[in-house]
Amino acid sequence: MRTTSDRRARDRMVREWAADGAYVIIEEADGFAWRTLREVNGAEQLLAKERAARDKAEADAREAKHRADYDRQVAVNRAAAVLAIAAERDDLAALMRRPPIARAATGQTIARHITGAQR
Repeated sequence: MRTTSDRRARDRMVREWAADGAYVIIEEADGFAWRTLREVNGAEQLLAKERAARDKAEADAREAKHRADYDRQVAVNRAAAVLAIAAERDDLAALMRRPPIARAATGQTIARHITGAQR
């Protein structure tokens, strides 16, 4: 128990004791009785700080894991896109190497398209 009329000193003592985990009751003299101004649960505040720090560390770990998974998936998608482009290029190159296909039974190669006026 500590008595002081200096509010700054009182608040500093409350902060220090609460930081140490003490349960602090601030009272003011009211004639022959004491009136409770506020109560500070230092142990609860310490637990809340520890819980907040633990939650932040877990959130940071989750974020790092999600970021790593995302980066890994991006790399896989890029590699798949490169392979798809290479396969398409190879298919087009093979198509260019093929000879023209005879469309009629006569063996003549003719264009398959016609314009509207020739229909």
